[in-house]
Amino acid sequence: KIDISKLKEASSLFIGTHDFKNFTTNKKEEVESFVKTIYEINVKNAKNIIEIEFFGSGFLRYQIRLMVGALLVVATNKKSIDFIEKKLLDNVDEKCSYKAPPQGLYLKKVIY
Repeated sequence: KIDISKLKEASSLFIGTHDFKNFTTNKKEEVESFVKTIYEINVKNAKNIIEIEFFGSGFLRYQIRLMVGALLVVATNKKSIDFIEKKLLDNVDEKCSYKAPPQGLYLKKVIY
């Protein structure tokens, strides 16, 4: 059972500019920076379908799948909300190990 209010609360932690090194499979030498900005996250729930939209400056490899995986373990009470807070700290180097499956993930729009 997914707690939608917890899902929304936890998703708000990602909004802003953060170092997402713990939410990617990219290695340091593969990217210029792990710092990305998430402008907005919308969580919609209709007819037992949960839709999560991410708006950001750019995304790293598997970033969205790892973020959604983290959101789901919090929203299903397997982890507390500070699980996400700790992963976003600059001085913590501990990768998120929860990855949402790719089914249902799609790129909606790219704006330059």
